[in-house]
Amino acid sequence: MTRRRKTAAQLRSEILTHLSEFGYQLLLLEKAMEQFGENFELKDFKAAFEKKAGIKASDEVQAVERSFSRVQNFMAQLAESGSTSR
Repeated sequence: MTRRRKTAAQLRSEILTHLSEFGYQLLLLEKAMEQFGENFELKDFKAAFEKKAGIKASDEVQAVERSFSRVQNFMAQLAESGSTSR
C-alpha cells in the first residue's frame, strides 16, 4: 500500500493548523512545569521523576513528559510538512 503524496495546499493547511495550535501546546507544557516551582526546580522534578516524592509528584512528572512530547511531535510534524512542501 503506497501513501498518496499530499498536495501543496494540503501541506499548507496542515502547517497552519499546527501553528495555530502550537501556542496552546506550549501553554500546557508551561502549566505542567509550574508544579515544580516558578523557575522549574530541577531538583524537585528529579526527585519526582525518580519516584522519591510520592505518587502525586510522579503524576505531575507524567504531565510534564506528555506535554513535552506533544510539543516535540508538533515541531517534528511542522518540520516534516515544511520539508515536504518544497
